[in-house]
Amino acid sequence: MLSRYSSLYGSCNRSFSIIPPSVSNNSWNSVMTPAIVVDKSVLVNNLKNMQMIASLNKVNLRPHVKTHKCIEIAKLQIKHGAIGVTCSKPSEALVFIKEGIDTFIAYPIVSQINLVHLFNNISKYSKFECFSMIIDSIYGINI
Repeated sequence: MLSRYSSLYGSCNRSFSIIPPSVSNNSWNSVMTPAIVVDKSVLVNNLKNMQMIASLNKVNLRPHVKTHKCIEIAKLQIKHGAIGVTCSKPSEALVFIKEGIDTFIAYPIVSQINLVHLFNNISKYSKFECFSMIIDSIYGINI
């Protein structure tokens, strides 16, 4: 019964549960909240569909993690064809970089302390392979 389902634990201390279809309405009382409930078959189907659309249009898929912030889901996205993930800020990106996931930081880093923190932490991760970021001004290059 659980072969199609598994538990996921998010990178942001969120509880992720994948509930089998046999769970009755009364069983919802036993789910610890806050929780996100995911049907794995729907998730995988959506990942396959997004990759198919990207492939048909000859573009690489690099989904933003803001909707899930979960390493396990990011790894599923990559397993189904994504080339990596997109994050908004360095602290968010570090979670995925630490796991060896190719990460793109989509917004310019405008604080030297954030940049130093990012580079100091990246050097500690043995799984680190690749990350990229946007620099949109001379100021950004100088920090």
